[in-house]
Parts: sequence; C-alpha cells; structure tokens
Amino acid sequence: MATLYYKFLTKAPLIKKIRELEWEELSIFTITDGMSVSGKIKVTRLAGTTATLTYPVTTIGNRLTLLVSRPVGETFTALKKMEAWLETGGSRITEIRTFLCDQTAYLSPIRMGWLNSLGGIDYYTFTGQRNAEVAVDRSNYMKDLTQEFTGQDRGLGVLRADMNEEIEAISNFEHPDTIAWLKTLLGSPEHWVIGNEVSASLTPVVISTKQHVTEKAELFQMKIKFVYANGFLTQNG
Repeated sequence: MATLYYKFLTKAPLIKKIRELEWEELSIFTITDGMSVSGKIKVTRLAGTTATLTYPVTTIGNRLTLLVSRPVGETFTALKKMEAWLETGGSRITEIRTFLCDQTAYLSPIRMGWLNSLGGIDYYTFTGQRNAEVAVDRSNYMKDLTQEFTGQDRGLGVLRADMNEEIEAISNFEHPDTIAWLKTLLGSPEHWVIGNEVSASLTPVVISTKQHVTEKAELFQMKIKFVYANGFLTQNG
C-alpha cells in the first residue's frame, strides 16, 4: 500500500487576496510512493459559472510546486475567486486554498515575497508605499598634498558615496489572524519585491525597521520599512 502525505509549506491564511498579473507559488512537502498527483485550480466567475482545470505537477525530492495565477483564456475582471488543491485518483488530498480576486485599484501597491519558516515562499501585496528617507553613506580619504599646494587642496576627499532609499510599505486593514501571519516576514532571512508579471525579475530587499500595527474597527494595518539590498552607487572618487 502506498504511503501518502502532502502538506502546503505555508502558514498563510486559507483565504487570501490575489490581484491581476499576480501569482502564488505554492510549495508542498510530500511523502509518496508511486502515486500520480495532479494540481487543481477551480475558478468561480462573477456570473456564477465555474471551471476546474488540471495542472500536472512534478515532484523533486520531497517537494512539488503548484503555481496559482489567472488561467489562460479567463478574464480577471470577470473572476470572483480561484481555489487550489491536489488530487490523486479523483480524491482531494490537501486542504483547499482560496484566492479572492481583488479588483480594487490601488495607487502604489508593492508585492513582497519572503522565505517562510517551513521552507516555502509566502507572498503579500502591500496596498500602499511611500518614500521614507534617503540615506547616503560616504567613504572619505585624506588627500595627499604636494609641496606646492593651494588652499583648495587641503582637507578630505570623497572616495565613494552610496545612496539607498528607505521605503515604507503599508498593508490593507486586515483580520488579526492575517496580521499575525504577516508579522512572520520580519523573521525571514530573505525578502524580495516582485513585479506585476510572472516573468518579472525579483529585487532583493532588506527589512530595515520593526513593524508598526494600528487598529481600526477591530481590523489591523501593518507598516514596515525596507531598503533595496543593492544600494545605488552615486560616486566613485
């Protein structure tokens, strides 16, 4: 008899929001013996109709990945939600993870991914951002003076100047359980900002300050600050 065990490597809420052009990379830990497994994504449209699509999954070692995004041929603005799970032999073998299609237009959203404590990847879209401050780090050196020097030659010179911009990311007002999960990004060793398409490059960032949480009508909003891992070189002496 085959041994079968599957677990999503995330502690994220079972119900999350997803926006157009965004994706969720669900990592699943597996212990299996010769079982054929497929990924399922069910879309529910605003009109009430549904469609369930089957996606092949490949197990590498004890891990497989299921990518959740708008299926080809579907119009995101016509979708209400997407649900994802794994099946074998026509039977569901994992919990259902639901992604509500967020049609809201935000002024300056920023999507962040991070390595979670289970070894999977979590994602969240902060619905606002603003520039907090610009920091410049300068390396100076003492000028070598010749015997015949002028007054302008005396003093320090700039060898290198690096500039990095600290950005504040602001979440939507969320349920306390979502905020509790979102706080876990602070303990992650790796963070990155993601573009708005599946092929987008990932830009590594570093969390620079502790989170700040505010409450409004029993909902909570989280604010964090981060800097880009690779600063902007502005001058070499």
